[in-house]
Amino acid sequence: MHARGAGVGGPGVHRAGGICSALLLISCASAPLPDAGSATLWGRVALEPHADLPPGATGVRYTAPALREARPVDYVRPGFAVVYAAGAPAPRRDARIELHDRGDEVELDPARVAVSSHGRLEIANLGSVPRAISVPVLGLVRRLEPGGVLRLAAPGPGPLDVFVAGTGARAVVFAAPGPFAVTSARGDWALVDLPPGPHRVHVWHPRFPPDQIQVRAPAGERTRVDLRLGVTASRGAQP
Repeated sequence: MHARGAGVGGPGVHRAGGICSALLLISCASAPLPDAGSATLWGRVALEPHADLPPGATGVRYTAPALREARPVDYVRPGFAVVYAAGAPAPRRDARIELHDRGDEVELDPARVAVSSHGRLEIANLGSVPRAISVPVLGLVRRLEPGGVLRLAAPGPGPLDVFVAGTGARAVVFAAPGPFAVTSARGDWALVDLPPGPHRVHVWHPRFPPDQIQVRAPAGERTRVDLRLGVTASRGAQP
């Protein structure tokens, strides 16, 4: 575990113990300009390859027996991750997942989605036959008829899985306890209309340990926070 980059450990930045391997904190004019009474945090999440992998590694197969069947991580395009400011006031944001029949396969779309921890999740069966929806964290299994919609309250902050029983269909939902942003495929994100002052910014990725940092968001300014996620593990045990 290591850190690098300008601003690491500097004024206004406090790292929590975790797996965030780099932080860059600078003022920048490339994000939306906030009103005088609010602040913007923005940046990019990137993935730090294991020390055994070359820079820009993608599609690399793991040699450890326990990971030979694992899908490799694309370190160039981190894809879905959630960045959020825990505890800051935020409007409720809901989410919807649709079940589709794709020939002999069943698909949940989107397969990864974020929602407010006080928000609601809709699961709609747009297929042609009844399906059993399973949400283990809620202890729920519910039959959903074609055209039916299952509405659930988020059980609190953190990830939860949604399954279609008897199929390989699965969706991952992350419930964020504060204003949040889902990263673009390149890892770009922005938190806008934040109250000025200190914020504990968290980053969650479905295949890497989460992390958090303490930053200060000045009123009327946009501040860039670039995050690099990685893992610390014995050789060959983790990507």
